[in-house]
Amino acid sequence: MSWSKRLKHPSEVLKKGDEVEAMVLNVDPDNQRLSLGLKQLATDIWDEFFEHNQVGSIVEGKVMRITNFGAFVELAEGIEGLIHVSEFDDKGGMEKVELKVDEVTSMKIIKLSPAERKIGLSIRALKSDNYETDWDSYGEGPGAGSGSGSSQVTLGDHFKDQS
Repeated sequence: MSWSKRLKHPSEVLKKGDEVEAMVLNVDPDNQRLSLGLKQLATDIWDEFFEHNQVGSIVEGKVMRITNFGAFVELAEGIEGLIHVSEFDDKGGMEKVELKVDEVTSMKIIKLSPAERKIGLSIRALKSDNYETDWDSYGEGPGAGSGSGSSQVTLGDHFKDQS
């Protein structure tokens, strides 16, 4: 009945006498039954998400629940992804990431499975990218390289100035 909400019973959304537009999904003449679908007339929010995001995309999401194997994060209404505990932070890192329910955080998409409607997320990959970007920009900063005008100092220069 809905791409984004899990319903236990149709009465959560509809009541007898409501007029709705629906798509006929199946006709069973032997049992005199019709199967109808409401969500088929609406855009599938999952297809839309997979169309606009790919592996490597940086996204923000709200932590919905935490389990012993990871944290489920709402990326858009009705779209959840999982940050596995191994993707919380770098094992050798100085910062330990502790997520809290209702906290909004940034992360990187590391796996997309449209057929299963699963999204794998990582904070570790995002921090690793930030570290590499910082390191690259450090190498390009003042004093980098050995060209003319460089303020790079060698140990030999240091000891030469001492004598």
